[in-house]
Amino acid sequence: MDKFDRLNSHAFAENCFKDKNSNCDPVLLAEFIFIVLIIFLSVILPDHLSETKWDMNMFPSSEHLFGTDDLGRDIFFRTIKGTKISMTIAIIGGLIELFIGGGYGAVAGYIGGKTEFFMMRILDVFSSIPYLVLVTLIPISLGRNLFGIIVAITFTGWFSTGRVIRGEVLHLKEENYVKASKLMGASPFSVVKNHIFPNIIGILSASVIMNIPKYIFAEAFLQILGLGLGYPNITWGMMISGSQENLFFYPYQIVFPGIVLVTVIFVITHMGERIKKMVNGNRLHWRGYYG
Repeated sequence: MDKFDRLNSHAFAENCFKDKNSNCDPVLLAEFIFIVLIIFLSVILPDHLSETKWDMNMFPSSEHLFGTDDLGRDIFFRTIKGTKISMTIAIIGGLIELFIGGGYGAVAGYIGGKTEFFMMRILDVFSSIPYLVLVTLIPISLGRNLFGIIVAITFTGWFSTGRVIRGEVLHLKEENYVKASKLMGASPFSVVKNHIFPNIIGILSASVIMNIPKYIFAEAFLQILGLGLGYPNITWGMMISGSQENLFFYPYQIVFPGIVLVTVIFVITHMGERIKKMVNGNRLHWRGYYG
């Protein structure tokens, strides 16, 4: 990055936090930095920490910020390291929801007719299967590995996004500027590129981000059921599940990972809400520009 780029970056950050009329959302930027930072720390930290029997079940101190567990492992280190797998599962689930759910719903809504009816009935059939049955049987069938966990929690996770995007596309098809574009001879690809896609990408992104906490919680839920990943993997759900026996004697062992889990879920959910508000505020601008 040269001097000019550094000046531009500094000016952007300064304007974002000081200029209330700028398009940048300082709260959203701060939340994004927090999520990126905790993911970065989870990646650069070493994979494992030695077990020291002399440090077993130590209460929080300056040496061990979150204390230690019953094997003498630092809970702060394990909590940060647990971000890696928990966020990996959540991000992969979000990408599956983005491409499969968004694509499925967009195709169903744009084609319409019997094709849409058939595609949505397929979703209704799979949605009727109890979620608990799926998340229990799939890990048993595919194994307690990363692939099996991701399949279990995303098998039906994209259905809601598919329905939202399908309804949005159905609405956009009836807009006057879309009808005018078709009457002027625009190809279906041109209509989708210039009118449909710009108006659904924002709401699709917001929907996916708001559903990422669902996958984080689902992974923790599987760990509590005993169907999650096994040792030597580290996840927030594994730490919370493994500390239940010590809840009354060493409550910090479950409280601190739980606080981090709830904080990350809250931050990501709040990011999704702010992005959704930004999208709703810009939709008229997009429609006016492309129409």
